[in-house]
Amino acid sequence: MSYADKSTTDNTQRTSRYWLVALQAASTDLRSLAGELSDEDLLQPSFVGAWTVAQVLSHLGSGAEICTDLVRRGLAGDERGPQRIELVPIWDRWNALSPSEQRDEWSRADSVHLDLLTSISADQEQSLRIPYFAGPMDLTTYLGYRLSEHSLHGWDVAVAYDSSATVGQLDLVWQRIDMIANRFHDHATREQLAPRRVSLHHDGQHDCLDIADEVHIGVNDDRAAHTAVTATTDILTRLVYGRVRPGDFLDITGPTTRDELTQLFPGF
Repeated sequence: MSYADKSTTDNTQRTSRYWLVALQAASTDLRSLAGELSDEDLLQPSFVGAWTVAQVLSHLGSGAEICTDLVRRGLAGDERGPQRIELVPIWDRWNALSPSEQRDEWSRADSVHLDLLTSISADQEQSLRIPYFAGPMDLTTYLGYRLSEHSLHGWDVAVAYDSSATVGQLDLVWQRIDMIANRFHDHATREQLAPRRVSLHHDGQHDCLDIADEVHIGVNDDRAAHTAVTATTDILTRLVYGRVRPGDFLDITGPTTRDELTQLFPGF
């Protein structure tokens, strides 16, 4: 039985279940797209310019394989984090696969990973700490990392065939945007711009980008902003992840420029 056939709800209504369902949905969307791609399609460039579509799938697949091991470690009470000496042979093996093999092996590894996550009981979750790349974390936090990874790379693939593609599971992905902005901005650009406040208007929401000693995105308050930016949540999400395209509409009023914002968030 695959993860898609299993119930992901229980009587405790665990918060982690919502994130798991979203991760499953992101996987299903990408599986539906990638499953029918020809070898020629798989060799198309993804949005990540140096990677083909197949290589993005390979990245997700090797990540799923590595993460399955990390979740198993956590379930066993093993706090050892990922070590490069363990990771390099995995990456090398995936890199040596043909494009169609990278797609097929991604699908297999992804299913194994999701099956394991689905099997975690409420009792196991209470004490579970997964030794992830960013350090030991609870299941809900871990699922947030995996959902962002899958959703954004899923967009990298989807946009290669459909210029109107949007980031999947956007509501939950946006919930993590403050952490992404704070951890993955360009420090030199931040120092040049600070202190500055940018009001963000998107799909009926009002948030604020604060650029100071750190970079944060939070709910807008009454303090005056230097600049106002209006765009869709999809475009603002991709802005912070370094994925804005020249044709993406950002209505900006005030001294902060589009170029400065894209320099602040170069992507990773």
